[in-house]
Amino acid sequence: MKREIKFNSFYSSNNYTKNLEKLFADYELFRQKHFSNECIELLKEDYPNSEIPLTHSATGALEMVALSLDIQEGDEIILPSFTFVSTASAFALKGAKLVFVDIEMDTLGINPELVKGAITEKTKAIVCVHYAIDELVSIAKAHQYFEQLKELSNIGIGLFSESKIENNYHEFYMISRSQAERVQLIKVLKENGIEAMFHYIPLQSSAYGSKFKYFMKNKQTDLVSARLLRLSLHQNMDADNVDYIASLIHKFYKNA
Repeated sequence: MKREIKFNSFYSSNNYTKNLEKLFADYELFRQKHFSNECIELLKEDYPNSEIPLTHSATGALEMVALSLDIQEGDEIILPSFTFVSTASAFALKGAKLVFVDIEMDTLGINPELVKGAITEKTKAIVCVHYAIDELVSIAKAHQYFEQLKELSNIGIGLFSESKIENNYHEFYMISRSQAERVQLIKVLKENGIEAMFHYIPLQSSAYGSKFKYFMKNKQTDLVSARLLRLSLHQNMDADNVDYIASLIHKFYKNA
């Protein structure tokens, strides 16, 4: 029997409905941000030395960061091209010049070595969509004109949505050998009831993004964007469905 495995699935805790009823039954709880404060207290257990404001989205959080930087005409923001558009638009809307940097193949995060070459006296911040930022922090601290931003130097943004929740996982992906192969694999998975998606389109390839500087090495951003395939990953996945998807992909490559 053909299965139906969605790419995303909503997750509801056992107390989800009860907490909503509790909130709407008492307006004072709403005004006092009762559940927001409970979330903050839970997060502080893992991040005891951090200020943790909650926003409606990561886009909103990035826009708050952009405001706090007091961006002036000519200021530059270094960021990866392989990222969601809000990473760039939050700063572009404040008048910053974007400086795109290529990614590393092993982490899919911004390449620290290329960041070094992208830094100028006009650099205002490095936006690192990255899970291992120690080297980037060291690079930033090595440049004296970052000292004025030392209070902002360790801003982090966590995103909680249907595809990025619970254990802070974001995606389960594979990289095909070519874009054509990815297209064919998506088709095969769809025929078997499985949703699979491609990921970011390089920002420097857009009409607006092409106006800015781009520091690259072997065009890793373009290569990954054309070949990366995101597979289903959510709380409602069970081992049987994982095995089903894996077996179809194995069969696809075995017959290729």
